[in-house]
Amino acid sequence: MINRLIQKIQETKAPICVGLDPMLNYIPEHILEAAYGTCGETLEGAAEAIWQYNKEIIDHTWI
Repeated sequence: MINRLIQKIQETKAPICVGLDPMLNYIPEHILEAAYGTCGETLEGAAEAIWQYNKEIIDHTWI
């Protein structure tokens, strides 16, 4: 699917818009576990999980 998206963006020269939702229930368990393992089950840990998840989305959509 991502290859088709990249092809369409290149063909149309259209930008892509990605929404980033800072909601913990959207964060995959492995990212939450890693963040909580590093920062504890705190607001800092939750913020780290959201940061890592959104960063991963951006990294995968950046061309």
